[in-house]
Amino acid sequence: KYIKLISYENKLDNCVSDSYSSEELGELMKDKVVTINTYNSQSERLGLGSGFVIAHYNNQTFFLTNSHVIVNADTINIRWLDGNIDKAILVLDGGGTIDSNDIAILKIIGIIGKPVKIRNDIPKLGRDVIAIGTPEDDFYEYTISKGIISSLRARGTQIQTDTAINPGNSGGPLIDYSGCVIGMNTSGRDDLQGINFAISNKVL
Repeated sequence: KYIKLISYENKLDNCVSDSYSSEELGELMKDKVVTINTYNSQSERLGLGSGFVIAHYNNQTFFLTNSHVIVNADTINIRWLDGNIDKAILVLDGGGTIDSNDIAILKIIGIIGKPVKIRNDIPKLGRDVIAIGTPEDDFYEYTISKGIISSLRARGTQIQTDTAINPGNSGGPLIDYSGCVIGMNTSGRDDLQGINFAISNKVL
């Protein structure tokens, strides 16, 4: 039921008009994108990733991130750009690793932030996009990088982009200039420059 809720609420807008600048997109997403920190049972930090708000329901806020961001976590913290931290509950784990099942849904109690809009149609090659997330360390929280859609892979379920996607960017949104999410950043090739990937909105 969570997937149906997310699809209905977030895909009402057709996201056709490229009406935003990069600066405006940076401001628009500030209350939508979060940093995710995970810890083991001894409160030792396991990892770091990114995520974004997808829905409000029944006094709860829901987030999308990658499954590999929260793997083996006993505690999951959501950190907002203003520094506030909320403890998250795992709702759904696709169990994937850098594939179309690499999806997890988290929730917190309370209505916080604003849900993103997710594009309905698959965007075309060459479309300008930006990625937002926290690459590598909390010091680089809310980093914005710009690029294009380089290709569509795996029958449109995976977007290849030259937008910079580094460790910690995983789970963050890939956004076009309509202000809508077209994918969830997932991985990059360490051995090649400008070859990075996101799960496409066809899956989300």
